[in-house]
Amino acid sequence: MAEAPFKERRLFPRFTVHIPVDFSSNKERSFLSGYTNDISVEGIGLVVTRPIDCGTPLELYLNLPDNSEKIFIKGRVIWSKPVEEGKYRVGIKLHSLALDPIPLVLRIINYNLSHHTL
Repeated sequence: MAEAPFKERRLFPRFTVHIPVDFSSNKERSFLSGYTNDISVEGIGLVVTRPIDCGTPLELYLNLPDNSEKIFIKGRVIWSKPVEEGKYRVGIKLHSLALDPIPLVLRIINYNLSHHTL
């Protein structure tokens, strides 16, 4: 029996971009670090070093390398899965649609081009 074709459920495009992130939950009093795998208007995919339970609310700071700006956003974990030893992918649904990913992506591309890190 043939598998049904994959149906994309996202309403907004997702952009692959790696931005350092510091984050904390209500359970953790200290901040942990990771980086984005991708971002969109309504969500962020993170790469972290330990699993995070689904439903966990998070406070995140995106650390932009071009001018050290920190962008604060809130969200909650909607999925988490291991990808290799000591590395996990985590899907975050943002609490509001306030994040405009296109300027962030363009800033990261410009920074990487000027620092030859693509």
